[in-house]
Amino acid sequence: MSGQLVEKKSFVVSSAGDNTVLIPKNGKLKVFSVLLHPNADITGEIVIKLRSKLIAGARNPKTGAIYGFNEHPDFVEGATGDELVVNLPSSIAVTVDIAWREAPFWPREVGD
Repeated sequence: MSGQLVEKKSFVVSSAGDNTVLIPKNGKLKVFSVLLHPNADITGEIVIKLRSKLIAGARNPKTGAIYGFNEHPDFVEGATGDELVVNLPSSIAVTVDIAWREAPFWPREVGD
């Protein structure tokens, strides 16, 4: 991962079904890690996907545990415009920690 700018952010999702957490601005997402922290025990499966491509999941996750994937220094890459989605089986809050960058990389201007 040397020399690559990696964005990191936490989100909380809580709606049953698909929850879009990242949408690329100008290209495609390179996702280095997605870690899930359920706020309560969940019956069913949480699924992490880039548009419709399954990239990770957890069946019957328990509160206090961490689920997901960490591919550092590698990554999972979506197609152009593919959004990162977390699908929940029920309406229980889940904290999602993500490390990603967008390709092609557009350098930021000073002051951005």
